[in-house]
Amino acid sequence: MRCIFVPFKGKSLNSVIKFLRKNYRNRCVGIPRWFLEENADLPGKKPFVEIDFLDKTKEQILSSTGPILKTIILSCHYVVPIISVMEFNEIINDKEGTIINFSFSGQLGDRDKKFNIRLGDYAMTDFLIELVEETKNWIEGSSNGTARIEELLSIREEKIRNDFEKRFWRLSKGGNNSRGKTLIVVYFDPLRYMFSQGYSCDIIAGLLKKFPHLFNVCIMLLL
Repeated sequence: MRCIFVPFKGKSLNSVIKFLRKNYRNRCVGIPRWFLEENADLPGKKPFVEIDFLDKTKEQILSSTGPILKTIILSCHYVVPIISVMEFNEIINDKEGTIINFSFSGQLGDRDKKFNIRLGDYAMTDFLIELVEETKNWIEGSSNGTARIEELLSIREEKIRNDFEKRFWRLSKGGNNSRGKTLIVVYFDPLRYMFSQGYSCDIIAGLLKKFPHLFNVCIMLLL
């Protein structure tokens, strides 16, 4: 699977769908089932496929969470970035888990968009080993759960910011102009969001033991 697509209402929705159909016709682009009410015709048409949680236990645990957090967790589960429209940023931007929210307003062709989506894919894969294992070790060795997680969140944030600066340097050094945004890159830390929502250290540790992928970083690219 190349990415998860959120068909959120927006001015660019049709153009993003066309972009994905044109450039990923031989790959799978997943759409979470909870976003299909108004887009029921998309699954079954290449490259779109309906996706859901493969683990019923995981679905039961997360059944009370909203569609955005479930989609973020689904992204971590499949280790692929989320693609959506610019308007999706209105929901994500003010959430506690958002570490990077960078807007680029230079020219981007299809090749540039594919390149940046691939960078997001690589980042999530690279983080999977380093960040998940480090998080697991920190939580398992915690004597003061809250203090340890707060310290861990700071370490994760530093790693996330460093990764963005190194990986997406072409965008951050690129030519911004007044023509409007053409790409938004978001790095979202589900661990920070869960902690801000009142998940205790014990609950987070329990989730980590069962579902370590949930503690990866979710990367979104909004077109």
